[in-house]
Amino acid sequence: MEDAKAKFKEEEFYEPLKKWLESEGYSALVTAGKKQILLITGPLLGVGYLEPDVIGYKKEGYEEYLTIIEAKADPMYIFDGLGRCYVYQTVADYVYLALPKKLAEKIGPGSFFEREFRIGILSVNKVNDKIDVEVKIRAQRIYSHRHEMRMVLMDMVKAALNIRR
Repeated sequence: MEDAKAKFKEEEFYEPLKKWLESEGYSALVTAGKKQILLITGPLLGVGYLEPDVIGYKKEGYEEYLTIIEAKADPMYIFDGLGRCYVYQTVADYVYLALPKKLAEKIGPGSFFEREFRIGILSVNKVNDKIDVEVKIRAQRIYSHRHEMRMVLMDMVKAALNIRR
């Protein structure tokens, strides 16, 4: 049961989300606020770059996968998070929006997140001092539309994780 008094900050999501990605077989890192992994957007979005909150890299055979997680603790910023996820889909294989359980439980299979955007939803729940992550909707693999941007992002992630080619 969710602790009703447990208000928490977005930053508290990051390590549990990183651990969840690692449990899925990824090498993962928290990138939010570090200006280490940046997706350059130029003037198109009114900001020069977007910075993913948590990003994971996995190699299976000859295939390499990138998963990006955008966390939003405040319901006021869900649409901002959705917009960021949509941009991240141009360069990542899988994209998730992590939300507090109270919000995430209202989004289920068949929602527009799954049907239209193919964005996964992660439910983040804080009980006392323990934070759990649960998949509400599994992200669907997206073909990267911007191959050159994806390769730049892939190189940044691999360098940050100290992964050799």
